[in-house]
Amino acid sequence: AVRVTDEGFDGNEGDFRNCLLADNVVSGRLLQAVDGADLRLDHCTIANNTIAAADVIAAEDALVLRRSIIDQPDRTSATVGGSLVAEHVLATEVASLGGGASLVQERPRFVDPAAGNYRQLAASRGVDFAPPDPAITQDFDRAPRPVDLVVVQLRRRARRR
Repeated sequence: AVRVTDEGFDGNEGDFRNCLLADNVVSGRLLQAVDGADLRLDHCTIANNTIAAADVIAAEDALVLRRSIIDQPDRTSATVGGSLVAEHVLATEVASLGGGASLVQERPRFVDPAAGNYRQLAASRGVDFAPPDPAITQDFDRAPRPVDLVVVQLRRRARRR
């Protein structure tokens, strides 16, 4: 769906924030960065794509993946040739993201993906999962992004006991 190169851009060629990549059919990878381009995804949801390649994301150089969801069962989340930063990612496969305490292997629970509604249900593990980014204050509906649901706080307290 997206192929990023480093040709003729200002250094921000592969910067995706607050994005949804869903319901695409691609003959290769969903996201690919080549020719020296870096790829950065923050607050992105990748779900329900038909991907012919074994991996969802491929970056020849650097990949930065933060506060995001990759719900692509039976696919490797990323193949990276350079540096990798992965923080606060909920994914169906996390081994390719280098490990780390803030990476969780689990499927999110969406409201109605068949109708294109990829908002998360309150019971989804991805709700209130990551710290907010001060640069992204609103979601697609222009509602405040950093919301702490009481039900999530209670669920976390119960897990600690």
